[in-house]
Amino acid sequence: MHADDGDAVEESDEEDEDDDVLVVLELTDFKNHPIFDDYRSIKIEGIDTASPMLTIGEYTLHGQLEETVGTNFFYDTKNRTEQNHYQYVGQTTKKIKFTISPPEP
Repeated sequence: MHADDGDAVEESDEEDEDDDVLVVLELTDFKNHPIFDDYRSIKIEGIDTASPMLTIGEYTLHGQLEETVGTNFFYDTKNRTEQNHYQYVGQTTKKIKFTISPPEP
């Protein structure tokens, strides 16, 4: 009986942990606009769905998952060594392409 109670607590603790997700975002409609000079934070909803939404300031963008050409690698640039070595964090062959207009079905 006590072991079951402990297992339930451990499962609950695991659910409370945040997972880091590395994502390549393509902001097609803002290609020539430095939007992050005006806004410092973003909000992504439904990142694990077929139609994620991205909010940057007053802009709401519609996403669509696509394959990349080649592989994108992620490196930790905040914790580099004195020799300017970066730590490998992950890789992906997918990106989310965001546009102002919803993608056509």
